[in-house]
Amino acid sequence: MDYDIDLLTNQLAGYIHPDYLRELTNHRKLDLSTFRLADTALDVNPYKGHAGTHRVTDCITRDRNDYATYLDLLRTIRQGAES
Repeated sequence: MDYDIDLLTNQLAGYIHPDYLRELTNHRKLDLSTFRLADTALDVNPYKGHAGTHRVTDCITRDRNDYATYLDLLRTIRQGAES
């Protein structure tokens, strides 16, 4: 997320204030790095089973699938807490 914000800010430098996009994001942003760091802290290898070619489409597909998995886990936990 930080990389994307920096890249967009750089590319739109002539059109927007340097802090514009950062002001729109929450300092508590949650991205895949956050989930993966949490997994690592819990002695879980978040990259186990990932054997892509590190091509853009492979990484996007992996990230999309990982994000969906994390959201499913969060939904399951939330539903369990509400029961």
